[in-house]
Amino acid sequence: MILPDGRSLTLYVAADGATLTVGRVQSLRLEGQLIHAKTNKGEHYIVALEDAYAGSVDAPTGTAKKAGFV
Repeated sequence: MILPDGRSLTLYVAADGATLTVGRVQSLRLEGQLIHAKTNKGEHYIVALEDAYAGSVDAPTGTAKKAGFV
């Protein structure tokens, strides 16, 4: 999966009490029980699917942020 231009994903992973946040993910690939995540800096992370507990899609760059709840 490749995210549309201007969007990125933050992936949250935890295993044995250690946590990892992978920010600015541009593409994801699921290979068996592994997630391959590539960032916009060219970094490549490989994590176990069972250790990923959350993800959030960031707003496109250049959009104004609104205060409060929408």
